[in-house]
Amino acid sequence: TSDALRLLLLWKYGGTYLDTDMIVRRNFKHLPQNFICKDHGFLNGAIMNLSKKSRAKFTQKLIEDMIENFDGNAWGTNGPILLQRVFKEICKTNDVKEMNECDGFHIFPQDVCYPVGGLKWEQLFDEQITDEIVHKLSDSFVVHFWNKLSQNKKLKCNSSAAYTHLALQFCPKTMALCKDVF
Repeated sequence: TSDALRLLLLWKYGGTYLDTDMIVRRNFKHLPQNFICKDHGFLNGAIMNLSKKSRAKFTQKLIEDMIENFDGNAWGTNGPILLQRVFKEICKTNDVKEMNECDGFHIFPQDVCYPVGGLKWEQLFDEQITDEIVHKLSDSFVVHFWNKLSQNKKLKCNSSAAYTHLALQFCPKTMALCKDVF
């Protein structure tokens, strides 16, 4: 459902779509319009931006492909795999590594949006490598916390993990409500 809603909202309004398990670290005003990010060789729709002017051009292709290839039982079919199929056509390449700017659409490298990818989400909660992870995040605009994978992970409010470090810096009001476990 979220994959379909994301596309419909972008089709109707344009703008920025963000999954709710992301922390925004920088203002997007310096980013070009019409963007998505790579994550470990895939395109990930957890953050997408489409200008009002360009939204129909890109979302129409995505929605048509979703209608034709929809599968509610296979993870990624209506998300990353859908994005791959459509952008292979738009970018005229099968190699995601070669996708950077295609027909006015910018495809950022992993470090812009997913410096800690879904395969290594636990690093965000590991107190032993906080400095390394915080440094790794320094060039990113957002940090994804991979809620589907991390939802059962609990940290004490005073944890020194990168996750709580970022929450204190970018979500101070939420952290102020923390009693024992965040």
